[in-house]
Amino acid sequence: MNRSIFLSYIFVGSILYPQELKWPTNAGNAYSSNFGEYRDDHFHMGLDIKTNGRTGYEVYAIENGFISRIVSNYNGYGKALYLKTVSGHIAVYAHLDKFTPILEKVWRLQQSRGKSYIVNTNFSSREFQVKKGDIIGYTGNTGSSFAPHLHFELRNSKNEPLDPLSNGLLRTDGVTPILSKLAFIPLSPEAMVNSSSLTQIIPLFRDKSGVYLFADTLSTIGDFGLAIQAIDKREGS
Repeated sequence: MNRSIFLSYIFVGSILYPQELKWPTNAGNAYSSNFGEYRDDHFHMGLDIKTNGRTGYEVYAIENGFISRIVSNYNGYGKALYLKTVSGHIAVYAHLDKFTPILEKVWRLQQSRGKSYIVNTNFSSREFQVKKGDIIGYTGNTGSSFAPHLHFELRNSKNEPLDPLSNGLLRTDGVTPILSKLAFIPLSPEAMVNSSSLTQIIPLFRDKSGVYLFADTLSTIGDFGLAIQAIDKREGS
């Protein structure tokens, strides 16, 4: 059976999130690294939020919960804290300059006891409870950080990483994806696209109304799959 195909795409800017979390800092919404980006030997499991080349911006509790852990080290996350939320999430705030005054006292006490800058201290749910929006620290440039920023992670109750922007950390994103090519992939021995059994990669053109078009009509026989090449930038990235 021959089929002629016309495709158009409509992108909707609003996405339904499970809940709204507080943005973790007042430094702004721009970030330099996204969740899942590939690094030399690992994937980046958080957001690197820009702090305009400065330290000392406020860091907020994204949700009600309690401070479950504070750490400090010469490398890695540097000075960091962990927040367990009432919804079961774990939020990680890394490369901090300072904690709150009371946590700073606890941190210095742990340093004194261990006679070391390196600290790794856990707390119970009764000790340092916080409300959504409470100040819990200040952005910095500690650990393996090459410029001031806030490294923020969101994890589930099993300590598995989550994409913060897909799990309640809301941000305005009005940037429409830009499509460039569409691949038609035959999925069976008898399938053909434009009389060929090989994958056909077709350039896309966008008209003034925003609809993407092919330069010509395609003919297909049998079952085929689609793959798309596109650039999807977020606002502030």
